[in-house]
Amino acid sequence: MHDAARYHPGMGILTAILIVTLVAALLIRGPKNLPSIGRMLGRGVKATKDEAKAWREGDPPPGPDAGTPGSPPPGP
Repeated sequence: MHDAARYHPGMGILTAILIVTLVAALLIRGPKNLPSIGRMLGRGVKATKDEAKAWREGDPPPGPDAGTPGSPPPGP
């Protein structure tokens, strides 16, 4: 029997979906492209985490015209 505190009924389905998705990506994109796809997904997750952290701390999110540090502000 499963321990009720540790068992989540949807985890088996989620794991199966993840495995099928990864196998499909391997077949469609090929093994050479998987590292670049992983990097892209990792950057997306990191950006999402950074935005969520800034939102929790009350910092305004950087806009598309935020510029780089040390650059002059955008003109009128």
